[in-house]
Amino acid sequence: KRAIERRIDLEAFGGTARKARLFTVADRDRRGERSAVNSFEDPERIKTTSSELEIPPRGFSHAFPPLSIRLVEIELKP
Repeated sequence: KRAIERRIDLEAFGGTARKARLFTVADRDRRGERSAVNSFEDPERIKTTSSELEIPPRGFSHAFPPLSIRLVEIELKP
């Protein structure tokens, strides 16, 4: 299991951006276990984290981690 890299092209949207906010739901331990779950013993194993990413104005490449859900939020400026 490895990250999938994709190009995010912002030119088609007619604006520019400098920052993106990333929200990720993933296994804190990153063991690659498809059956990982939260439990009473470990209620924070699968959780949402957030971060910011500086991006070039027209677009960028981004690696999406395996066995996760990632939302990339970009506010475009006209």
